[in-house]
Amino acid sequence: MGGYGRPDYVWPELVQPYVKNWQMFRCPIDPNANDAGLTRDPYGNSVPENDPQKHYYWGERSNIGLNYEFLSPWVYYYDKNGYVGSESVNMGQISQVAQTIMTTDSIWDRNTSSGAPQGAGNWVVEPPCIRDSTGNLLIPISDVKYYQGYQGWVVNETGQAPYSWLEFGGAYPFFRKRFTVAYCDGHVGTVALGRLTDGCDVRSNWAGAAYDGDKYLYDLR
Repeated sequence: MGGYGRPDYVWPELVQPYVKNWQMFRCPIDPNANDAGLTRDPYGNSVPENDPQKHYYWGERSNIGLNYEFLSPWVYYYDKNGYVGSESVNMGQISQVAQTIMTTDSIWDRNTSSGAPQGAGNWVVEPPCIRDSTGNLLIPISDVKYYQGYQGWVVNETGQAPYSWLEFGGAYPFFRKRFTVAYCDGHVGTVALGRLTDGCDVRSNWAGAAYDGDKYLYDLR
């Protein structure tokens, strides 16, 4: 699940045999979410329609980003020449399934000057906090075999350029400045930015703390 092709699979590929529809992974408001915009490798290069990894690339640029740090954290396998994979948590580990984010709207990148979305979506999103108020890593990230993929949210203090795709951890409010969220119990709703940060002191590079497990929507508490 490292994002660079086989032997990895991205999660939309794994559920595709059941949903049998690639359109559901594309946001209708995202102008980049079409065959031409999605048939690109991780570096943005166009690939042929018959490329054997085409569906990997489509899934990689899904507008539905998985809360992977808590639900499917990345693992560094020392016994497999440093291969990076992922391991999923089970439902029994999630204390409040109706209040835990499974996925939300996502973007691949942003124009640093205008802030406009670029490159369609992203199959994962970053949580704003991964530590509790005592500074300890939250479960399951606290397990030594897991490691953090990106750098959390990039806080934009001014609200002006330059813009980062990680301003909201790769999530993006396509619909009237609201985020579409699917929760782990299966229900879906839209939330304002403030709800995504409830219970968390958001700082760049995961420097903040998730101080309230009942309000914070990303972790398993």
